[in-house]
Amino acid sequence: MESKMVTLITGPTEDLREITLEIPPHAVQVGLNMGGGVDSSLLLHLLTKYFPNRHFKVFTLDKLNEPQHAERVIKALGVEDRITHVVK
Repeated sequence: MESKMVTLITGPTEDLREITLEIPPHAVQVGLNMGGGVDSSLLLHLLTKYFPNRHFKVFTLDKLNEPQHAERVIKALGVEDRITHVVK
């Protein structure tokens, strides 16, 4: 599997930010810690969009609404149900 790098430019005109996503070619499975917010959901969306041949394993902390939120997001993105709940 070859390496792929994706660079995105985001933010308001006066404060543009560059985000670079890269997954090494030898990394077949990639883990992502999902909280209950937008940041990790957006990151998972971008990763699945630009790296469709990779397998993502989602981790959540067993608190508040994080596991339920993660389950809704991975279902909406069509990510295999690979959620591991980490108990604090």
